[in-house]
Amino acid sequence: MRSTAASGGSLVGQFLSVLADLRDQIGGPYYLGDVNGRLDWPDRGVYFFFSPASDLRATTAVDWRLSRIGTVGISTGSSNTLWART
Repeated sequence: MRSTAASGGSLVGQFLSVLADLRDQIGGPYYLGDVNGRLDWPDRGVYFFFSPASDLRATTAVDWRLSRIGTVGISTGSSNTLWART
């Protein structure tokens, strides 16, 4: 993924750039070990899990290793939460 993202114009590079912008807008990533289900989380949405080797606070998006993308509560009437899935 590094060589693809490094090209900048690739779809992967664009996606990682959007994630880096989001990181900057929300003040950094949330690490699963640092948070809990009692925080004010959205009822539904998309989540991204990165490899533990990815330091999302200190490195550029080109070095990140995305390991899972998922959705939570996107169906009408769904009561699923991220915390019930982890």
